[in-house]
Amino acid sequence: MSDQEKAELAEQNMPLVWYVVNQYVDVSVERDELYSAALFGMAQALSAYDETRGIRFSTFAIVCMNRAILGVLRAYRKRRLDISYEGCILSPNKGEEVWNESFVAVTSTGNEGPNDVAVKIVVADFVKHLPDREKEILILRMRGLRQREIAESIGMSQPQIGRLLNKMRKMLWKELYLR
Repeated sequence: MSDQEKAELAEQNMPLVWYVVNQYVDVSVERDELYSAALFGMAQALSAYDETRGIRFSTFAIVCMNRAILGVLRAYRKRRLDISYEGCILSPNKGEEVWNESFVAVTSTGNEGPNDVAVKIVVADFVKHLPDREKEILILRMRGLRQREIAESIGMSQPQIGRLLNKMRKMLWKELYLR
C-alpha cells in the first residue's frame, strides 16, 4: 500500500478514533491521553494492515486502537496505585505500629501527595475492618502464597479462597473510588 493510499485511509477513518475513545467514558484517564493512544493505534494499524487478508481496515483499526488504549489504562492503573505487603501504615504514637502486619499503598514514583495519604488511610481502614479470617487470607496472599497453598494452610477450598480474594478486591476498589 502506498503512502498516498495510507493517508486517504487514515483520513477516511478519523471519525473512528473518537468513536473508540468515547467507549471509555468512565475511566479516570484524560480524554486527550486516550485520544493520543487511539491515534497511536491508528498509526500501528496503518503500518500493519494487509488488505489481502480480507479484513476491512476499520475493523482492524478498532482492534489496534483498543489495544493501545488498554495499554495506557494498564500503565495508568499500575502508576496510580500499587498495593504491597509492608510493615505499618500509620504510626500515631511516635513510631508505634497500629498493627504488626498491614498493607501499604504507595505510588511507583515515591512522591507522596495528599491523594496518596488518603489512599493509605482508606486501605488501612479497609484492612482494619476485615474479619480475622479474611485478614489472614489477605496477609498470606500478599506474602506470595498461592490460593491453593492458602486453602491448605487454613482448611478451605481453593475456589472459596479465590472468591474471598475477589470479593475483597472489589470491596477495596469500591472504597477507593466512592470515598
